[in-house]
Amino acid sequence: MLYIGMRYLNFTNRWLEYGQEMVLPFFMLHQPVIMAIAFFVVQWNTGIPPKLVTVIAGSFLVTVVIYELIIRRIGLLRMAFGMKART
Repeated sequence: MLYIGMRYLNFTNRWLEYGQEMVLPFFMLHQPVIMAIAFFVVQWNTGIPPKLVTVIAGSFLVTVVIYELIIRRIGLLRMAFGMKART
């Protein structure tokens, strides 16, 4: 399996580079965002599936927006999250 991965998955593109840069800030931000959204969503008077979809989609979107609009654009925060300086 490792050979197959090394042989056929040895490429890069814009999306992979973006994802590699985003992985650490996303990992650090997603838990507090999930907790904040879930705090309000669990109080809804609906079933579990709509709540689950709301928490998953909402936390993903909010985390990506925080990363894109705040962390990626501010040099000090880039350094705090272990990202390289922008060129």
